[in-house]
Amino acid sequence: NRNLQQILNRQENILTASANKYSFIISDFQKNVSNGNKLETKNDIQYAFLKLNATTLPNVAVDSVWMLSPNHQPGASEKLVVQLKNFSEEEAKNIPLKLTVNNQQKGLSSANIPAGKTIKDTLNFSGLRAGWQKGVVSIKDFPVTFDDTLSFSFKVDQSLPVLSINGASAGNYIKALFAADNYYKLTENAESNINYSGFGNYGLIVLNGLKNPSSGLAQQLKTYLKAGGTIAIFPDLDADIQVYNAFLSGLSLPIIQGLTKTETKVDQIDLQNPIFKTVFEEIPKNLDLPVANRYFSFIENSSANKENILTLPGRKLFFAKYGVGNGSVYLSATGLNTADGNLARHPVFVPLMYRLALNSGDESTLYYQLGNDNALASKKISLGKNQTLKLSAKSFEAIPEIRQAEGKTLIYVADQIRNAGFYDLKLADSLMSVYAFNTGRSESDMHYLSKTELDNLAGKRNLKIFDADKDAVKLMAGANKIGQTLWKLCLILSLIFIAAEILLIRFFNNPKKTI
Repeated sequence: NRNLQQILNRQENILTASANKYSFIISDFQKNVSNGNKLETKNDIQYAFLKLNATTLPNVAVDSVWMLSPNHQPGASEKLVVQLKNFSEEEAKNIPLKLTVNNQQKGLSSANIPAGKTIKDTLNFSGLRAGWQKGVVSIKDFPVTFDDTLSFSFKVDQSLPVLSINGASAGNYIKALFAADNYYKLTENAESNINYSGFGNYGLIVLNGLKNPSSGLAQQLKTYLKAGGTIAIFPDLDADIQVYNAFLSGLSLPIIQGLTKTETKVDQIDLQNPIFKTVFEEIPKNLDLPVANRYFSFIENSSANKENILTLPGRKLFFAKYGVGNGSVYLSATGLNTADGNLARHPVFVPLMYRLALNSGDESTLYYQLGNDNALASKKISLGKNQTLKLSAKSFEAIPEIRQAEGKTLIYVADQIRNAGFYDLKLADSLMSVYAFNTGRSESDMHYLSKTELDNLAGKRNLKIFDADKDAVKLMAGANKIGQTLWKLCLILSLIFIAAEILLIRFFNNPKKTI
């Protein structure tokens, strides 16, 4: 939806070649049309706003939804957060809330929302099969209903591909870990024989005890991170520190200060971090934590993109997450071999790595907004000769423009999509993606600018504001050129509407004669 300034700018462009320039806007002037800034107008144009008086209506809207995990397993428990907003001056009580996925009811709830406030509700559901899911969150709220539903889509993957790049001295802990769960599909590369071209196929890449990580590897991983990838680094503590520092610098990570060989126990674990938040139902007392026999100390600058997950005494890094590009790097201060400590054999290691993998990847967009979002993201799609992608829905089909980005394919739809709902992206008969579109929520606030507020926005003598009720006499009398023009315009519109009503009654309300 355009705001008031954008509407004026559009009219000004149309009036460029006109001799007598008059700009008219007839509207109820919902508050969403203004950002509060003074309107910019041109001195050679006469402006007139005719404010129609509308009744402020109570309204509750489904404002937004999001999921708590970017990856989804078949049959696993899912959590959907729903945000509801009450635009009314009174509390909204017992608003029924329903979730359906693939036309099957998956959740029910009800909400009380204080006047003018926003609340969040979490819906738990499960039992999904692999494939694309079409979800709808809905409420029952009258009289305004256009914002009572919100559609979203996401994919449940049959498996999560993991790549482990192993150094010559790396143990088998990563292999044993991911082999224990069929959901994870592990591929292993030797450090001396890395398949760079396949990086984009993996949700997680583990660097397991690399001896000489190269600048070329760093460059390929940087591209992978730009596409939203996730990396876990367990270093070889016998490697050359200068070689490692060049590699770490290439990924915008802290560099190594030196190797500490004193046995040290981890003294803090962040159980509120998303990695562990759903692992423990309650915080265990006297929780046993891993021990490092030797570990790298790092030179760290304070970084807003760092999350400490496991720390050594003095808040030293033991295992932390760094945001790099659009992805994440999990950096360990120690390796996984027995000589380095007991991290790989400690009970915390299994949930740490599984949850890390489940939180990997670039979270896909659950839904788009009509008129605002014209570029849709998809995993990289390679097209053969004479192959095209098609975007389709009920009574709709279009061939969108596509562009290849780093690790992604972007689908450009311009103004082709005009109706809310689900749209399938297909390559021949293969379903590549499902996109959900919703109407914007900018008109959910059913409050209107007063004439005084419009006067404050105007601030110029060449912009006149008329109230449809209070200034009716002025308009009828044609007190000035604008008034005369508005009066004529209103008369013409009235005649058009009357004629349209007569035609509708005549052709659509005429009972069929029976013989």
